[in-house]
Amino acid sequence: MGVVRRRVSSKDVRYVDNKRDGENCELLFPDGTCYKGSLTDGMICGEGTLRQVDRTIQGHFTDGNNCTDATVSFDSGKTIKCDIVRGEITGTGQISFENGFLYRGEIRAGKPQGEGILTSPDGEIYEGHFDNGRLSGQGKKQFANGDVYTGSFKDDVPNGSGEYKFSTGDNYTGGIRNGLFEGNGAMVYLDGTIHDGIWNKGKANGQGRRTFPDGGLFIGRFKNGEFKGRGKMTYPNGAFYDGEWDGGKRHGKGTMTFPDGSIKEVVFSSDELVQTIENELPLTEIKSIISNDEKETVNTDDPIEQEDDIYPVEAHQGDASHQSIDRIYDYVPEEKDINNPQDSYKGLPVKIIKGKKEGRGSFTYENGDYYEGEFHNDNREGLGVMRYINGDVFECTWKNNRAYGHGVYTYKDGTIFEGEFKNGLRNGFGVETSLDGIVFKGDWVNNKLSDNCFLEILNA
Repeated sequence: MGVVRRRVSSKDVRYVDNKRDGENCELLFPDGTCYKGSLTDGMICGEGTLRQVDRTIQGHFTDGNNCTDATVSFDSGKTIKCDIVRGEITGTGQISFENGFLYRGEIRAGKPQGEGILTSPDGEIYEGHFDNGRLSGQGKKQFANGDVYTGSFKDDVPNGSGEYKFSTGDNYTGGIRNGLFEGNGAMVYLDGTIHDGIWNKGKANGQGRRTFPDGGLFIGRFKNGEFKGRGKMTYPNGAFYDGEWDGGKRHGKGTMTFPDGSIKEVVFSSDELVQTIENELPLTEIKSIISNDEKETVNTDDPIEQEDDIYPVEAHQGDASHQSIDRIYDYVPEEKDINNPQDSYKGLPVKIIKGKKEGRGSFTYENGDYYEGEFHNDNREGLGVMRYINGDVFECTWKNNRAYGHGVYTYKDGTIFEGEFKNGLRNGFGVETSLDGIVFKGDWVNNKLSDNCFLEILNA
């Protein structure tokens, strides 16, 4: 903003009473600007008031372009208290806006620029960085309802990543877009429920993990905050359902595993069980079949064929497929009770029927890999644990010898990946944590992290 950018002369101004020095002088400019105050040798210098087309400037003028401790009052109602340097309102000062907002901080060209504090009439307070008059960069905003956001801003609204602390007691940390939750983030609710996963337009949308106060755990896909698509719910009593969901309810085909270890193929409709398929022998019967000489026994003379693609995921060697991100909630496998008869298949060889592995049991492959779990038609089918000869351990749901659904892969170096698998590869939401604290979280596509991911370093 130019104040007076040239030496005052009789050619372009009129000196009232021809007074050019001292106090209480008055100048009239051709454009209507009027100055009243001190002059020195015809120059504006000292205390004075300059009236322009849309504003009045009061302060101590050192020359025509500089004024210290200036108060600029606009006809619109806005007032700025700041220095004027080379014709621009620049420095540290205060702006009172027409709408009642009050700004204190750094100013450039008459606008908030740099660090400052903005207070609204209804009590909202923003403290942080401004760019060209707008909230931009890192800052903290306290809302009138008691909510507090700390993080990145762009164009006056939260954008980037940050933390919301709500007056209700809920707490969100993660990605933000235009003030709404977006991307990876975790919400801790007042009642102890924790949701960690992908968000879109302020709601859980995509792959996620929700932990409940009673110990329940859901891992799967969400739509508008509700379970939708494929997911696994582990209940407090140890039972779990792995299958299809819709509108937050079990809906479609799935597998129900009960606390006693029994498993049933089931079909639900809006959480109502409509069909049960008994597709395996009880464990106690399997045990009796194996141990009873009068029953059909295991044929140990059958040749063991090496299966193709025994390893369900590419062995990690520090490449892009071996990445991780902080898992706030560690996966702890349920301890097996060796005195529980339902676990009696553990360590017992699987039954061979017509040359094919069938039912529950264990099997050692020719290369030394060892599997405990369910078989069907000679393939790993259902829940099971593979212990590879190189020291890796993989616990998951299997289909035609490949991992499908939720699984936990523990590498021999202590790195752990927990997430979703399809066709033996990481596909969907997953978290990988290494012993050195490097962790990655996000969506995976064929063992590779997608762009929708982020990195954290534990204990950094």
